[in-house]
Parts: sequence; structure tokens; C-alpha cells
Amino acid sequence: QGYVTNLSQSASLTGATGTSFSQRVYGGTYTTPFNLTTKATSSATTSGVVGSLSASLSSRNCNDSGVCGGPSVTIDLAIVRGSATPQKGQKQMLAAAYRCLLDYLQEANGHRFSKWTSRGSKERYRSTLLAQVVEVNPAGLRGSANAQYLDGVITVRRDPRTLTAAECAAFGKTMWEEVSHAIEDANGDVGYFDSEDRREARVDYMLEMDETFGILARLEKDARDGASVAKLRKLWKLYAKKVKAAYNKAVRRGHQPDPKQLKSWFGWEMSPVQIKKSYLSGKFLPGPDGKNLRKALS
Repeated sequence: QGYVTNLSQSASLTGATGTSFSQRVYGGTYTTPFNLTTKATSSATTSGVVGSLSASLSSRNCNDSGVCGGPSVTIDLAIVRGSATPQKGQKQMLAAAYRCLLDYLQEANGHRFSKWTSRGSKERYRSTLLAQVVEVNPAGLRGSANAQYLDGVITVRRDPRTLTAAECAAFGKTMWEEVSHAIEDANGDVGYFDSEDRREARVDYMLEMDETFGILARLEKDARDGASVAKLRKLWKLYAKKVKAAYNKAVRRGHQPDPKQLKSWFGWEMSPVQIKKSYLSGKFLPGPDGKNLRKALS
């Protein structure tokens, strides 16, 4: 009758009675219809991870000499409670959050380099934010995080309606990060199945590039004030160094920055080449006033 084996199969699920099958069998296909169900319960009233389940499957073949083999798998599942009902004042919270976000998006306005940079499309970030639920729930955040995005819900530590002007500036950056993740989700690539490092790589790349705005703003101010060639060259080299470092870091984390994708998804843009051309053209500081800047970048 062909080969003989001692077949055993089992399945278990947290909160359910396990099931198993064991039999001496001959060549053929043997399927045991496992059908385990359980009900996840939690008294938690906040969003976030409120429990866990574990499911295990195993199938083993053993010969009469006791040599065994076969696959087994265990899956650990996190139980996440979302926000089915938005908190009161949702419209006011969204409006306050957007005001802070808009300030962050427009921070480079008034600088020459802003023509070649963008932290994102105002329309895209506004429409994406309005499609989310904003929930104030410090207990639902991981560690010291100030906010997190998960499946249509942005959980924040502070109520945006209560922030001072200085706090709003920092909150705008936080909201930009989480709305960026929501945009990734809308494009099917928020990284639910990736490592934490890979999941954050795209947004972190844009964020690190955006942080070079301060260097460019200082460069333009110093150039207008008549700073030396050496000082301006040092600032430009620092900018170029940080741009390169941000790119290399993203690649190491598994993300290859794609300017076309970033502009298409987020409306985000930064072109160091165009910024440099603009400074060298003399349009920023024409004539003698821009002489040192042009020498510094040549």
C-alpha cells in the first residue's frame, strides 16, 4: 500500500479548545478540517493595542524509528481597538490641527530656495487630514511618541485646540509626519508588514531633507549681509553633506528615494541642483551683492 507514516496534526487558538488528529496512514493526502473560533474581549475604552491572540498549526510525520519531520507555524496577533466614534469637537480639532500643519508646510515661504522645494501639497495634506479621525489619547501611544497613524485614526498626545503658538509649530511637524503616513496608506504602501526601520524610511527621508531648510535660510541671510566666501562655502558644503547623508541613510534602511513618486504622492520636492543653479545665476543676489555667494558655490 505504499509508504507508511505516523501522521499527527494539531491546531490551537487562544481562548479556544485545541484540536488534533493522529493516525497511522499510507500514501495519500489527509486533511483535517480545523475550525477554531474565539472572541477577543477587552474592557479598554481607548484605542491602540488592547490584547493579543496566538494561533498555532502543526503537521508532523514520524517513521517507526522515531525520526520525525514536518512544518509548524505560530502566528501572534495584536488586537487593536480603533475609534469607532470620533471624540466630540472633531471638526474643531481638525481645524486646529490643520492650522499647525499649514504653518509647517509654508515655513520656507519668502526664501529664494522655496521655489525649488515643497514640504507637500497644501490641498493634498488638507484633504487627507480631513479624511482621518483625530483622537486625543496619550495612553494609546507607543512609548514617548507624540502621535501615531493607524488605519484612518491619528492618535495624538495633546489636543491641538489647546496649543500655544510655539507648541503649534512643533505639532505641525508631528501632524505632517502622520498625515504623510496616511497618504502612504492611501497609495497602498504604509508598511504594515515592514520592520519599524523600513516603515519610517520614506517619511524620515523627507523630514531629514526638510531640516536642511534652516541651513539654506542662513545661507541666504548671510549672503545678503555680505558674508565672506569662506563662510558661505562652509554653509553650502554643510547643506550638501546633509543631503547626501539623508539619501544614503534612506537607502541603508531599504528605501530608494524616488523624486517622481514623492512629488506624485505628497507634492514633496527638493532639488539641490536647481537651488544651486538659481544662486549661481545671480537672480537671487544680482551684481556685486551676490559675488561672494557665486564664488562660494563655484
